[in-house]
Amino acid sequence: MLVAPLLLPPLVAALLLVVSGVAKVRHPEETRSAFAQLQLPRALTDSPAPRVLPWAEIVLAVALVVTPAPFALGVAVVTLGLLIAYLAVIVRALGFGYPVTCSCFGRLGLGEVTRHTAWRNVLLVLVGLLTLWSASAEASVLARLAEEQDGRGARHAE
Repeated sequence: MLVAPLLLPPLVAALLLVVSGVAKVRHPEETRSAFAQLQLPRALTDSPAPRVLPWAEIVLAVALVVTPAPFALGVAVVTLGLLIAYLAVIVRALGFGYPVTCSCFGRLGLGEVTRHTAWRNVLLVLVGLLTLWSASAEASVLARLAEEQDGRGARHAE
């Protein structure tokens, strides 16, 4: 049975979360600045949230790959929720009437929030939805990758 199509969305989501988290860890001041520029509530901006967010993204990325069913569904729901929240923040920022800079991917994503940013986030939400679908599998992404590798090895041996 070919399970690879279900593997790509959580792997893409995990990769993006790791890249985003690591980039933010390297420049935490930019994350705090982005919270302020995106006019997030003061309770969030003044809280540990800007400092915790990159680590949460990294932990979530690892959890997407290693968490088995049925807990993988919960991880996928949290991931989708985070991606939807990011989309909502970006769409809201487009309505500010002045340019807003977002370090969505740390310094890698440093730039003005535009419609392209919003469309990118729409695509990320779609990846999140496919990740949710993938989480309905009986095994973790890591176990399914190992199974796929074993299957390929067995086919090549024949």
